[in-house]
Amino acid sequence: MTKALASVLAVCGLVLTGCSTIGQLTPEGDARVVFSMSAPSGPGPFPAVILMHGCNGLDWGTERGMARHVGYLTDAGFVTLVVDSFASRGIDTTCSSNWKMAEATLFRQYDAVHAMRYLREQPVVDPDNIFLVGMSQGGSVAVKLAGDRLASIVKRDVLEEDPSHPWFRAIVAYYPWCPHLPKRLDTPLLVLSGELDDWTPSLGCFWHKAVVKGAPYEAVIYEGAHHSFDLPIRIQTFAGHTVGGNPAATADSRRKMVDWFRKHME
Repeated sequence: MTKALASVLAVCGLVLTGCSTIGQLTPEGDARVVFSMSAPSGPGPFPAVILMHGCNGLDWGTERGMARHVGYLTDAGFVTLVVDSFASRGIDTTCSSNWKMAEATLFRQYDAVHAMRYLREQPVVDPDNIFLVGMSQGGSVAVKLAGDRLASIVKRDVLEEDPSHPWFRAIVAYYPWCPHLPKRLDTPLLVLSGELDDWTPSLGCFWHKAVVKGAPYEAVIYEGAHHSFDLPIRIQTFAGHTVGGNPAATADSRRKMVDWFRKHME
């Protein structure tokens, strides 16, 4: 068992039943990784979706956008768990540092895996139907976890420890960094990106369809949409790039996200 997976750490969640404790997500210190969890009404079990934020954490716009995703997914019959990978680690942003971006992309893969393990233990969750969605840097985390074990050392470590370890049923990535896209997928992957994205350009995601092998892969490019098109924010400059919401792309992307999950549900 790897050091990261063997460690012990409290994770506090805003769950229906209050604060819960699960396994450690990082190998050092005693940080507490916060998450919020919502469930549809009724006894379940329900399929579940883990949501991962971008490089600026759960800032005002991202938090509001996440809340709207959560509302849509809950209405569609999914349990949701939003992971805040930054606040408890004392990180404000990783947007301006490639080194911090790379570091976060690694430890956030562990966050996603342990969130999946946590959900599998919840009576309200169908353990065979757990999905992952990430936005921007969270999308880059997600695409790594969709690849084979050579694409992610985290996935390799988990599967070397236990080859029968269950994995995400399917994955959706909003405007990820397309060079992170693996050429071989083990998990169905849907990429949703904007035509006008000047931060994580969409063209590579589209052309990747010609080379990807393995599990199903689809890329949807929204005409006239910028980076962060699913967030309820005005079009503006952030970290040297254009970002901004696009209501039409947002609505269609949510429909396609849920359709993708349902298509690959067991």
